[in-house]
Amino acid sequence: MTGKKQLFWLKKGRTICLASASPRRLELLVQVGIEPFVYPTDVNETIYKKEKPKKYAKRMAIAKAQAGLKSGHDIILGADTVVVLDGKVLGKPADKRDAINMLSKLSGRQHKVITAIAIISPKTDKILAKEVETKVWFKKVSKSDIRKYVATNEPMDKAGSYGIQGVGAFLVKKIKGSYSGVVGLPLFETLHLLTNSN
Repeated sequence: MTGKKQLFWLKKGRTICLASASPRRLELLVQVGIEPFVYPTDVNETIYKKEKPKKYAKRMAIAKAQAGLKSGHDIILGADTVVVLDGKVLGKPADKRDAINMLSKLSGRQHKVITAIAIISPKTDKILAKEVETKVWFKKVSKSDIRKYVATNEPMDKAGSYGIQGVGAFLVKKIKGSYSGVVGLPLFETLHLLTNSN
């Protein structure tokens, strides 16, 4: 991405960097007229003992935004998405067996998706951060359908082992909250923070 098109969310001439390699977050930003510079970051994603999911997601979003400062742009956007079941964070699956186990646990139940966003303006050192929580209900899914879904490889790079914007939509009975937050970037809250970061 060239980072040239920014519509009216940023002051003229300001550049924004997406500190993430997620194609889904990039697609969501482009959807609302923002073409950011993309700067993938590599941060330690180890969760602390007894760390609450919201605090973890926020810490990760800020860490990614801070890592993105090296890009040299006017505004840095970091984000982190976690799936939470029974108070425990479900990360990306280690392998297909792990994905099958995760989806089996989520089947027929409600879970939470928390996406935290962090925006840093290097010139002011100001950090704006917010966590957005969405409730998601899965239908009861057969073992056979779970295995077929995992065989598509879609779950392998996604928290909770599913993508609501892809084939994984067949799993989701309903949601309460931000759809784009489940995809990976809550647009309403992101744009609100962006307009307050200039």
